[in-house]
Amino acid sequence: MEENINTMIQKVIYLIITFIYIAIIVIIFLNSIYSILLSFQSKKKNTNRNNNSYVNNSKIVIEEAISYSLSLVLATEILRLLYIKTFNSLLFIGSIILLKLILNFFVKKDLEEEYKKE
Repeated sequence: MEENINTMIQKVIYLIITFIYIAIIVIIFLNSIYSILLSFQSKKKNTNRNNNSYVNNSKIVIEEAISYSLSLVLATEILRLLYIKTFNSLLFIGSIILLKLILNFFVKKDLEEEYKKE
């Protein structure tokens, strides 16, 4: 009985993780399309001021999408912590969390610089 509950919990966790990864793909895809549309809009307007503004806005959109996606990846890795079996998987999850924190730091720093420019 206890093994059935554990396998059921693992299946539910795999389902949640799959759903989150699909959400990440959708977020990045939609924000990439939005960013491309912003860049096309900037090319229609030939002034440098507007062009820089649209480029900065498209950069902000992409960076925010990356930040949200990395947060979702971190959430999935925390879910995986529920059923870690080996020390190697613990090291793998720890390295992913560390990588996410480092990338998120630089994305946030770049976002703050972009907001100050506007």
